[in-house]
Amino acid sequence: MKDILFDLPVGFIAHRGFSVIETENTNEAFLKAANKRFLGIECDIHLTKDQRFVVHHDESTKRLADCEVVIAESTLKDLRKLKLKDKESGEYETSLVIPTFEEYLTICKKHQKIAVIEMKSEFSSNDVDMMLKVIDEFNYRDKAIIISFHLNSLILLREKDEKISIQYLVSEYKEEVVETCKKYRFDVDIYYRGINKKIIDIFHDENIKINVWTVNDYEIIKDLVLKGVDYITTDGIL
Repeated sequence: MKDILFDLPVGFIAHRGFSVIETENTNEAFLKAANKRFLGIECDIHLTKDQRFVVHHDESTKRLADCEVVIAESTLKDLRKLKLKDKESGEYETSLVIPTFEEYLTICKKHQKIAVIEMKSEFSSNDVDMMLKVIDEFNYRDKAIIISFHLNSLILLREKDEKISIQYLVSEYKEEVVETCKKYRFDVDIYYRGINKKIIDIFHDENIKINVWTVNDYEIIKDLVLKGVDYITTDGIL
């Protein structure tokens, strides 16, 4: 990644780890990001059949693994047997496995990175409790940002914790997004093509911080910094 980016006045978030060169959502991608000057590292979590959180973007392993299984219908033990596709070689490697949530948090804590955690599916009240319990095992609530497209899950989380950082994931600006963020004290995580300076000012006037996803063009990043976004989520730029 161009090191000059890290000198810009914005917090950079490594999307699924340093996924421009490493297989996304793997310990290898997280470690690569941890050794860069990212403010935080983003991951996606799902619950397994045996109620363990694992880090993977899709509901099934079809896109990245040597065998297609549905995460919610599989145990952690079975998922750990899968080989993931190496980003560079395109080959399935036994060393590349689906991480546990605990492994991801271990890397974030060791390298003092903000843990940006996306709840990929609709989380029940019990699911939210279990997620917070794992985060608490690392004493990391004040170093975590929870994000999701699922508004009900975010509201459940806010009801359980008045202070934890939450970002509402959206694809585009709508007036009701601002009202929702105001009501529940959320920040916003919005697709970068869905905003402009006027929209940024609307959020900031309500003290709502703005994260934009997922930006991999250096010139667009510079423009967004000038417009005043607070965080930029990126796969990384070589």
